Amino acid sequence: LSQIAEQTREIVQVQMARQSYALGLQITLTEAALQNRNILIDPTGPRSHDFKSRQAIAIKATYAAQASLAALADTSDRVAANAELRRGLEVYFAVLNRSSEAALNNDSATGNRIAQTEATPLRAKLREVANQRIALIDAELKASAVNADEIARSTTTTLVASAVVGLLAALGSAGLIVIFAITRPVTAMGAAMGRLASGDLTVTVEGMARKDEIGLLARSLEVFKRNATDAGQLAAEQDAENQAKIRRAEVLDGLTKRFEANVSHLTQGLAGAATEMEATAQSMA
Repeated sequence: LSQIAEQTREIVQVQMARQSYALGLQITLTEAALQNRNILIDPTGPRSHDFKSRQAIAIKATYAAQASLAALADTSDRVAANAELRRGLEVYFAVLNRSSEAALNNDSATGNRIAQTEATPLRAKLREVANQRIALIDAELKASAVNADEIARSTTTTLVASAVVGLLAALGSAGLIVIFAITRPVTAMGAAMGRLASGDLTVTVEGMARKDEIGLLARSLEVFKRNATDAGQLAAEQDAENQAKIRRAEVLDGLTKRFEANVSHLTQGLAGAATEMEATAQSMA
């Protein structure tokens, strides 16, 4: 039972922390790209430097999330993966800053070219890496739950066997206590862990009021359930916010393009009028 409780605490504390940091990294990475897009759309507007400040904050937050992931690395593979992720972020943010700086220095064409040809492929690769990390963490969560379930089953078998021996030696009282006070709660905990690992957050965790290790296990599972629910809500809210920002950026981009087309048409008209006036003046002379 102590082994099950310890494994559950690891699922709650370490694996959920990894998942939270990976999701946060993905969100701040998107935020930095959105602020770069805002700069490219309106590089000379009154909010351009505010966009640059927000981009810097998002970059700092992304590095912080990556550092938190690296601090939880407990194998050589995780250490290497985090080091590779850090290098990828440094390269991407260097390119993103070049794009923003070019736009802020009245060279929007260069800024857009850097963003489209250099930054976009790098960000796609980083998003793929982040998605792979999240998928790996989910798989590890499920594997841990399955392992805990196997331990619970093994413990149940051992306890039942001990109960049988006790039944033969002590009139069955010990066996009844094991079955009703330990075996069934442990089996229920294993079933609840399996449902949580498969993504069913509607499971009801029983036994939290108990003062023994089964109660500790139940409370740990409840914390895991709440954290998983909160993480899902956070991801949904952030996704909705990012979609709204992207739609706003697209609208601003369309308005900018239409404005540039109108200015170009007006300029061509003025140039034609000037040419006619010059020709008229020469003919009158």
